[in-house]
Amino acid sequence: MSVAAEQDVTERAAAPREGEAPTAPAESAGRMVAIAFGLMLLALGGAFVLGFFALFFAEISERLAQSAAACLPAACSKGGPSSWRALYGLAGGLGAALVLFFSALARGQTIGHGDRRAGLGDAAITRRALIAALGVAIFAYGAWLSLAYYQARPARVSEILSASPWFILISMMIVVIAAPVSEELFFRGWLWVGLQKHWGVVPTAAFTGVVWAAIHLDGGFWKPILLLPVALILSAARYFGQSVRAPIALHAIYNLIALAPPWHLRWLGLI
Repeated sequence: MSVAAEQDVTERAAAPREGEAPTAPAESAGRMVAIAFGLMLLALGGAFVLGFFALFFAEISERLAQSAAACLPAACSKGGPSSWRALYGLAGGLGAALVLFFSALARGQTIGHGDRRAGLGDAAITRRALIAALGVAIFAYGAWLSLAYYQARPARVSEILSASPWFILISMMIVVIAAPVSEELFFRGWLWVGLQKHWGVVPTAAFTGVVWAAIHLDGGFWKPILLLPVALILSAARYFGQSVRAPIALHAIYNLIALAPPWHLRWLGLI
């Protein structure tokens, strides 16, 4: 057979059959990393915008209340720097979570070549006994961090527990539901699935874990370092559970025990 004939046979074999969609070439790892960082910057912008508008409308509402009460701001205002920071952080966290969530859905569709669940790694959890053990470990670590924080800052206990019940409820919905779902679908969802095809498990786990911890620098230099063990547990849950649902569940457990108001610590007499 001639070279031209062999080339023709190869091209016809590689071509999609009638009625089949052509298979899209896989994205390079560099392109996925660049897209991920771009989307993280977009999430930062979303946090700033939503936080700014939350403060703006809160300020307008407070001024209207002061005007209706016909009193001085110093006498009427119940807010302060800490309450403004809390409001900005709450709205900003929601803004970032929304950007990460919807961008993860879009990227999952791309990585999965039209199958979003495959692109996000959304499947039934395997090795559930091991995942449960990892859940116990992340629960214990979160409880230890929470206890250490409030023992070092006892004044924060009464400050947090005296917050509005509605503010606590909304905060917990963002912290325990919105943040774990959006962050895991982004880092250990589409980005994990995409990078694993090029790098393998260990480099993918290391990269996604370190970058995930690094986005929490707003909490101070030590916060990403303290989150590295959490990242390790979440990566292990993602690998052994073979599903993004496993790290979502463990992430929610960690946030609930580590970031919730410390009622449990007070009930146990530890603070």
